[in-house]
Amino acid sequence: MLGFNNLAVASVATKGLIRLGCAVVPKLLVSLDARNYGARAWVVKVLATLRDPRGLELLEHALQADIAPSVRRAATRGLAELDLHNSRDADALRRCCDGLLLAGREDEWVVRYAAAFGLERRLQHSNVSCSMTDQALALLRQISSSSEDVKVVRLRAQLALQRLNAE
Repeated sequence: MLGFNNLAVASVATKGLIRLGCAVVPKLLVSLDARNYGARAWVVKVLATLRDPRGLELLEHALQADIAPSVRRAATRGLAELDLHNSRDADALRRCCDGLLLAGREDEWVVRYAAAFGLERRLQHSNVSCSMTDQALALLRQISSSSEDVKVVRLRAQLALQRLNAE
């Protein structure tokens, strides 16, 4: 249903998958249609919403390789919100932060906007290393400067810095 070119059907299917919870993650990971960007976008949105760490590899791949900005934006959001609360998640946390740093240098403004949000989330709610924190704050400062062409992205980075008390 996610592959149909029908927004209403895909939206209902997505909501249903989200209601099913993390039990659907393994099925989503093996049934992704690489030729249908619309279906990929919906699957990435479901994985991002479910916040299940098993989706990390797919989210990383979507951010790095997908042609569609909406898919890369959803993947960025997913990297920002994966549930990573165990000490054994340190590598996954680093990978999420690396992805968010990559997203902050994206050509598409919607992805950079999502990266500013994501870096704020990760720095507020995770045990991020000092080195990674420094890199994230430097990128947020860069995005919040006049070198960023898109005002809403610049303002979102400024808001992140304010909320992190790092202006």
